[in-house]
Formats: sequence, C-alpha cells, structure tokens
Amino acid sequence: MFDSFDGSRFSEARNLGYERGVTRRDPSPVVAIDGVFHVWYSRTTTSSDGYSATIFHAVSSDGRVWSERGEALGAGEPGSFDDHAVFTPSVLLADGSLWLYYTAVSAPFTNDGGGPGGNPTAIGLAVADSPDGPWRRVTHRPVLTPSSDPAAFDSHRVDDCCLIVREGEYFLYYKGR
Repeated sequence: MFDSFDGSRFSEARNLGYERGVTRRDPSPVVAIDGVFHVWYSRTTTSSDGYSATIFHAVSSDGRVWSERGEALGAGEPGSFDDHAVFTPSVLLADGSLWLYYTAVSAPFTNDGGGPGGNPTAIGLAVADSPDGPWRRVTHRPVLTPSSDPAAFDSHRVDDCCLIVREGEYFLYYKGR
C-alpha cells in the first residue's frame, strides 16, 4: 500500500534552524495561499517546553527556506483561560477565513510533570482574514474544556488538536489526559 521510505527525500528547512535560547515546536499544518506557504508554531525563549509559548508565524515561497514573520497570537488578557500561554496551533482555511485552534493554560501555571496537580489545558479559537492577521479571539472562553467526569479520558487536559474536513463536515480531533 505504501512505498518504503529511506529518508533520502527529506531536506532540512533553512533560516529557522537552531537558535540559542529559542524553542520552536508544534507546527501547524502548512497552508498554501496565493503561492506562499504559511506555518504557525509554538515559540518560547523561557523554557524548552510549550507551556510558556506563544504562537508565531513563518512563510516560505518554496517550502524549504522559511522566514519568521513574528508573533501571531500572544497570551490572553490577565484572568483569562489563556493568560499564561498559547501553543500547539492548528490552522484551517475555510469560508474565506483562517481558523486557528490552540491549546491554552492559565496563570499561575504549574505542570506537575503532567500530573493531576498541574493546570488543566483548554482549546481556544482565533480567526483572521489574512495569514498575517490580525488574529481575533472568537470568544474569551475556551471552545473545548476538560470533561467534568474524573473517569473520562480527557478529565484533566485537552490539547494538541487537529482539524479535518471530510465530505463537507468539520472534525476537531484532540488529545485528552
């Protein structure tokens, strides 16, 4: 069904390589608009994990040489569900707009090694008419929160969502913990 792959067709992206003190991770699906490739990703300069990140945007004309455009979506206003960090973006182009779903955590933040003492995560949503923004939060509340049932697979965290369009329907897949 699938051809075997030996890795010889991979080439390293340029201009967004290693940079001391900067962590870039969790890229969104790459979106092509008017011949330009766009990607959004988690970026932080304060830790190697995503729990202190904001969402950045980069572009490429060929998919190999990338240029960072800057922050696309920062943390929310103090007291909001996303006031500590926003990360793991997933972007969908639909109905003439870009829809950016993201994982968020509130402050004060603790991870507890991913354990039950850590902050819960939630999924937020922002929209833009252009890949360069401005991005507007659709609501100041999460669009998906952990289950209130402590036995549910997603009772503590919901994150790392992925959007899929199939036969005219939209599906939001996510990881639960």
